[in-house]
Amino acid sequence: MQNLELLDVQWCPSIGVAFDLEGLLWKGISDMALPSLKKDNSPGIQGFQNLRSLKVNGCGSLINLLSYTLAKLLVKLQDIEVTECGGMEAIIANEPNANDEVIIKIIMFPQLKKLKFRNLPNLESFCSRTYKFEESLLKTVEVSNCPKLKTLPPAF
Repeated sequence: MQNLELLDVQWCPSIGVAFDLEGLLWKGISDMALPSLKKDNSPGIQGFQNLRSLKVNGCGSLINLLSYTLAKLLVKLQDIEVTECGGMEAIIANEPNANDEVIIKIIMFPQLKKLKFRNLPNLESFCSRTYKFEESLLKTVEVSNCPKLKTLPPAF
């Protein structure tokens, strides 16, 4: 699977987990679309370093798009598009800390150029306040029908 460049899953409402790829290292992925996935993602992911485009559409049960562990690996990501996901509350999940301490975690999307969020009625934030973003080339932000979204991270 090292040469995989596109992962496109469409209208599969019975899929329970978006990222249940424990033990796999997919170095060749450059584009991924995940329409209609259900549920939350799994912490078992170990790679996706070459992913450039992440598009999710019609995944009503998906609460968070990425874990912190996965987000920090996406250094080549250029485009995030999330549409028609009624259950989405945050793009990057808040990972509980065992000691209940506030620890600032840094996420770098050095090549991120475009964010598009549309019809996400429960989206409250891009991520928790305990995340800090650095080095972004963001040029385009489109937000439509996301009534609970108050702010985006300052680095954007």
